[in-house]
Amino acid sequence: MLKLLKVSASHEDLFIERYDRLLGWALQLAEHDRDLAEDMVHDAFVHFVAITRPDLSAIQNLDAYFYASLRNLHISQQRRASRVRFQQLSIVEYESAATGLRTLDQRDAITLQDDLRRVCQYACTRKQTAKIASVLILRFFHGYYPSEIARVLRSARPAVDKALQLARGEAKIALTDPKSLSFRDEIPQVDLMPAKMARPAADLLSELQGMIFAARQSECPSRRELKEFYGAFEATPMDCERLAHVVSCAKCLDQINMMLKLPLLAERNPADSSGKNTSGPGGPGTGGSGVGGGSPKSRIRKGRDRAREAFEHRPQELCVSVNGYIQGAQKIASEVSELDLSANLAEDVNFVEVFSEQGIRLLLLNAEEPPPHGSDIQKSRAHLSDGRTLELTLQFRSSWPNLHLVYFDPTFKAVEVLDASALERSDQTAGAIPTCPVFGSSLTTKRNNFAGLLSRLRSDVFGSGFFLRPGVVTALLGLIAIAVVVSLHVRRAPSTPVSPATLFAQSIAAEDALVARADQVVHRTINLEERVSVPGAVATGSASQVINRRKIDLWQNGAQALAALRVYDQQNQLVNGQWSRAGSSRVLLHHGTKLQPAPGRQISESSIRFEDVWQLVPSAKVFASLLEHDDRASIAETPTEYTINYQRDIDGDGLQRGTLVLNRPELRAVRQTLWIKQGNEVRVYSFSESSFEVRPVGAVAPSVFEPDPELLSSAKPETGSPKLETDTSPLPITPISPAASADLEVEVVRQLNQVNAFLGEQISVERTPEGHLNVKGIVEADERKIELLRALTSFRSNPAVKIDITTVGEVLKRQRQSTFPQTATSEVASVKGEAPVEAELRQYFSKRGIPSEQLGQEVQRFSSRVLNHSFQARRHALALKQIAERFSLEDLRSLDPQAKAKWQAMLAQHARALQQE
Repeated sequence: MLKLLKVSASHEDLFIERYDRLLGWALQLAEHDRDLAEDMVHDAFVHFVAITRPDLSAIQNLDAYFYASLRNLHISQQRRASRVRFQQLSIVEYESAATGLRTLDQRDAITLQDDLRRVCQYACTRKQTAKIASVLILRFFHGYYPSEIARVLRSARPAVDKALQLARGEAKIALTDPKSLSFRDEIPQVDLMPAKMARPAADLLSELQGMIFAARQSECPSRRELKEFYGAFEATPMDCERLAHVVSCAKCLDQINMMLKLPLLAERNPADSSGKNTSGPGGPGTGGSGVGGGSPKSRIRKGRDRAREAFEHRPQELCVSVNGYIQGAQKIASEVSELDLSANLAEDVNFVEVFSEQGIRLLLLNAEEPPPHGSDIQKSRAHLSDGRTLELTLQFRSSWPNLHLVYFDPTFKAVEVLDASALERSDQTAGAIPTCPVFGSSLTTKRNNFAGLLSRLRSDVFGSGFFLRPGVVTALLGLIAIAVVVSLHVRRAPSTPVSPATLFAQSIAAEDALVARADQVVHRTINLEERVSVPGAVATGSASQVINRRKIDLWQNGAQALAALRVYDQQNQLVNGQWSRAGSSRVLLHHGTKLQPAPGRQISESSIRFEDVWQLVPSAKVFASLLEHDDRASIAETPTEYTINYQRDIDGDGLQRGTLVLNRPELRAVRQTLWIKQGNEVRVYSFSESSFEVRPVGAVAPSVFEPDPELLSSAKPETGSPKLETDTSPLPITPISPAASADLEVEVVRQLNQVNAFLGEQISVERTPEGHLNVKGIVEADERKIELLRALTSFRSNPAVKIDITTVGEVLKRQRQSTFPQTATSEVASVKGEAPVEAELRQYFSKRGIPSEQLGQEVQRFSSRVLNHSFQARRHALALKQIAERFSLEDLRSLDPQAKAKWQAMLAQHARALQQE
């Protein structure tokens, strides 16, 4: 019978209580390799206690849960080679020197350690002229976390993150091309003699700290000066000279650590976590008596260090691994980063991990039993520093398990807009650091900050006993709270509304800047509804039923002065169009008419007619050009949109009323409504943008900007007559299909790859000169054809993708019905012979004790296995070749991060299979 867990017990207490048991299980899984076993236990500690912290009430058998976690972590260790990135990071890109030494390949340890010495030399010389080098020393060599560095410097936390980013960039240049550094003449350069042998990691880190402490140049500030600096109510950032001394002085650092209640240098020695544990008389990692030696709480320290490391870590890229195999990756480029993947594996999903580019595990999800016995949705969530979260969802709702990853970093924009000067600005809230339940007093809580504030108030402001009375203090705190509320209310009060003219100018500038980029093409799809207005509807904004619907397809390349606008009716026939090149335009005014020069007249609110409306796509420039009295325009504002309203004051033909909606913050026109009067009839035209995309120039076929071939073939030479000619005979118009983007091609290939279409079948994906994708294939059976078509269901309505999958039977049937002569066929009998190495195999199996009468069967079985492995290896090699060579370097550069991750995941999948075979 399962024993229910006591929810009142803390995660850490439950883990420490079972530490010896967990370590024993880990030793069995790791075949008594103590280093690997301890790594597994520490990783389980990070997952269970610090980052994910699963709901205890949902776990009925905790021992089974822990054993499953250790088993999954062991499998992950065994398959670690498959998680090697395509390009290894530089040592300076890791969070700290200890992390880099623990993670990077040690086969080139001498070069790696020389690089660390050069980074240390750079930091020691650069710290006298730039704070960013001192920040790097604190984080990279001394093991301080960014939240702690912010308190030491009395600067804002985002400023520390930006300083680390800049310092790592400089240090990387110092490794690869030191002569290119602009400040190299300001600091003395010392050539380091290359090491002839690699030192143990702990010794190397001690050597580097010795170099830093030897670089101290000025006198130590007194303890009183430090107390006054950190006790001052006004936060003033530490100046560059004092900071350069402090980071090179162990005595000053420990004094500051005691004042700020931070761990001392001896407690944060990076050498403790840089490599494997080799202490103890009983061999590596024994540490004395018992299974692990020492008390569980003392042995758990390394787990605490790793937990803090994962909690503070800020990834640049997230890698998702299923059962130890990487499935995809996502670059961090915004506040919210999302990644969707399909777990296309030959085995069931047992666990999912999320790693950073540095190999730090940020999340572990132990998958439960899938439907019908288990849930079809399983989730895991990690809480990180500064309010960051990482959430993973595993769904069993399709043919393959789906993964959805969301990473949220509310500080991303704050860091990106800063520069090195941000370290000179103070932050009164620098001490308010988010807490993690693992670290206890290591992080300063808000209560401690508040107590420190009261202490400073007592000593610096309230000198008399009167101000220390409870009633007075309570009243003062109440006044402070009221002031804060009023301040927030004032800050959140809406600002003065912007004028229509200013909003028009800003939106037009944004539109022009977007279209003018030489490396991209803007593509918009807009739905247009036409209604007949009832009497009095102009004032109320209402209208009767829809009388017509059209679709507008707009392509723009402002850098080359190209634009193409096509209007399709409900039967998807081209009814209007306009093509512009270098200032000149040709238009198709009506379905069936000939292509003509664009009319030169200016459309305004008084001259607009029903037949002109299709040219007025939502745009601030177009809307502003219509208005003859823009002083009658008004603005309505919401958190996400601006709405510009216009009401004409003259009763006559033309525009009666109009609204334009701009989204925020891009200020792009997304909706537009126009009331047009012509004679006694008023019609309402509603534009709504249904899609907006920006494509690389190389992913768009040039034919998109040319008139359709049917129009060009029927057009007569243009004359000087401005009169528009009309051809009475109807001309069938075929809408031009848009070109397929590289991202679309990746998705088509991915869907085919999921049903193993590239493992030797006659399936091809070809790009036509017009930029379309042709998916062609001949398969053996109808069932296989249905499977392939089902995988491509989402593309069958896409005009950029043409699908032609047939069976062998259908091809033969068409051949029999054709007039071509039939091909004669003949049967060839196979001659069975001996394998080329049969004699060697018989000898080999004879030595293994196989009876002579069974040698033939054993050789046959062995040969079959080898042939099957070689056949499978060849299939995956062919698939790998097809997928790898599909895209040029230009295509790969144009892919968005999600599409590139999908492409890399396909390569990794077949590379793993090829390696296994």
